[in-house]
Amino acid sequence: MSKAIESLSPADKAALKAVLDPMFEATLDAQIAAIGYWRVDSYAERGEIAPAYGDRCRVVNATETAPGSGVFGPPSRDFVYTQGGGTGGADAWVGERTDAELNAVLNAAFADIDTNLNDIKDEQLRRVAVVTSFSAMGAISGDGLYYGRHVFVANATETAPGSGIYGPPGRMHVWVQNGNGPGADAWLGYMTREELGNELGSAKARDTDLGARIDAIRPVDITSFWSNPAYGELGGTTSALALAWTILAEDGTPLTQELSWGGNVVHLDGSARSINVPANWAAQTNVLVIGDSLSSLGYSDVMAGATGLAVTRAALGAQTSYKQALRVGAHPLYVTLAGNTLPASGSEATVTLLNGAAPDLANPASLLTTAAGDTGPGHHISGTIAGVAVTMSHYPATAPNVYKMTQAGGAPVTVPAGSLFIPNWAAMMRTHELWICVGRNNVTDPERIKADIAAMIGMGRGNRILLFGIINAPNEPAGSANLATVKALNDWMRGNYPKHYVVDGAGRDLRQVLLAGGGLAGNDAVDRANEVIPRSLRVAADDLHLNETGYGIWADVGVAFRAVQAAPATSIADATVFTLNVNGRLRQLTFTKLPRRFWGASSNAALTGAQVIALAGSELSAGRAKAFTVTAADQYVYFAYLASQGDPAGYAINGFSETFEKSVVNVTTAAGHTANYIVIRSSLKLTGAAAVEVI
Repeated sequence: MSKAIESLSPADKAALKAVLDPMFEATLDAQIAAIGYWRVDSYAERGEIAPAYGDRCRVVNATETAPGSGVFGPPSRDFVYTQGGGTGGADAWVGERTDAELNAVLNAAFADIDTNLNDIKDEQLRRVAVVTSFSAMGAISGDGLYYGRHVFVANATETAPGSGIYGPPGRMHVWVQNGNGPGADAWLGYMTREELGNELGSAKARDTDLGARIDAIRPVDITSFWSNPAYGELGGTTSALALAWTILAEDGTPLTQELSWGGNVVHLDGSARSINVPANWAAQTNVLVIGDSLSSLGYSDVMAGATGLAVTRAALGAQTSYKQALRVGAHPLYVTLAGNTLPASGSEATVTLLNGAAPDLANPASLLTTAAGDTGPGHHISGTIAGVAVTMSHYPATAPNVYKMTQAGGAPVTVPAGSLFIPNWAAMMRTHELWICVGRNNVTDPERIKADIAAMIGMGRGNRILLFGIINAPNEPAGSANLATVKALNDWMRGNYPKHYVVDGAGRDLRQVLLAGGGLAGNDAVDRANEVIPRSLRVAADDLHLNETGYGIWADVGVAFRAVQAAPATSIADATVFTLNVNGRLRQLTFTKLPRRFWGASSNAALTGAQVIALAGSELSAGRAKAFTVTAADQYVYFAYLASQGDPAGYAINGFSETFEKSVVNVTTAAGHTANYIVIRSSLKLTGAAAVEVI
């Protein structure tokens, strides 16, 4: 067939082609129509197709996107004939994206994602930033400063530019609307981990203190009250008696306790559970001086010389009565150290909290802080914390709001937040004579002063105490509110502690004695008329501190009072009633002296008083009934007891009733008690063990 076609002339071939081409095209068009897929060279050819919905067409060589449009599309694009795919809802060919176009779309999408991620990162950096100082944080402004903005300060300098107050590093801050009050936006810092720990420690201290305060005022049950020895002996001298008691554990620590007997009154701190009475004042050779600058040297040295006592001075200038009570352990002091660690000997720990607050001038528990502007070289107090001997120090001239603590020696010690610090002076409160003059520096807070004085006197537990009244300052003359408060406080001390409150022979207290001193004319007379201590007794006209003359008067009145101060009785009498008052609940104990009775064996048919007390057995007893065993060797068995207890109602030996011989003998015991005794003797001499019962 192919050879036959090849033998045809060109004209015949052309004629044959003209016949066959339409036939081939018709056949191809039929096949394409059957499968719904067209392949054309141009958009113009695509327009010649009579498609059905869903037919596909690939335009291989693009010219115009539409005939006569002048807009040319990319080649090799597939189209799908779609119902309503064209403008205005007309049926049309809808082109699919080429691979290149799809890649371009994906690349554009990824570029958008990258842009968004960068925007998010930029916003995060804008919202949370790290700066190296508070000054840098303070420089943030404009769009960078908005409510909720967080900034982390890595290296602290000043808490605010120019403030002179420095904060800790490593703190996150947030810009807060009205952070410093209405209309005052501010950066507020988050707590650091250490501060959170300290806050927990201070909260624990506050809870402990609150619990103690609640325990202190509620009634308590005194579960037991006893003495050692339990009894005394008639005729004997009981020069010392140990009293002890218990209270219901659930009732906690009471606020006040008081022990009274035979006209004696001893005020006790809440922790006391025992006391030895009476206190031996004569044995005390040391005195602890408690007070402020008025008690620094001055009167106490003069008194020490007059009494021969060795002085320990806990006084510190510009201190309130509360700080003075803390210094001697009359009130608890809870301390928190940085990192809750006491470093090894030679290193200092920073004290971060005292009773839950920073150790600065505003904290009433800052027991080493005196007054603003103090340029002293340093103040120190020794004691124990967590069982370790330590020294707490404050150097106001160089670091007015910094307290340090060091240990005497040893390895680092963990000190839980809010640990109790016990000053060494607390032990002296129970062993030393006490000279107390407090309240001058917080005279406007009388209830605080009363509580502090009561706590300090309670610590003395019956030891000799001299309580001096408060003097008024030159700017507190007659008619002033402060002078009225001073007088009221002095009257309160006089009424509540008459055995301790220092007065002269005319009943005048320290302020009244000083007021009467000095000259009779001039400025002294003017001062006296204004109820102000005469200026000739003071260091300056506007100063309340006394000069040598003034302190001499103070010392004289103290020495004179001490010489006549009523000391406790040196012994405990028979039938002494002790009354214990714990938060208003009372319990009594009667100390009784009992007669001594005697028993034993003797060859003598009758005994003298001396022979009675020489018998082998004896004891203290309030009655006559007694069962005992005596080993005799051809001897009489004797039993002697106080005649006032009457004749025996029965007498038996080895379980059998027996007769006995009775006599009355005057006996003086070794304790010095003299009385008639009934002396009972067995009728016969006995040998061996004899079980005797007297009824």
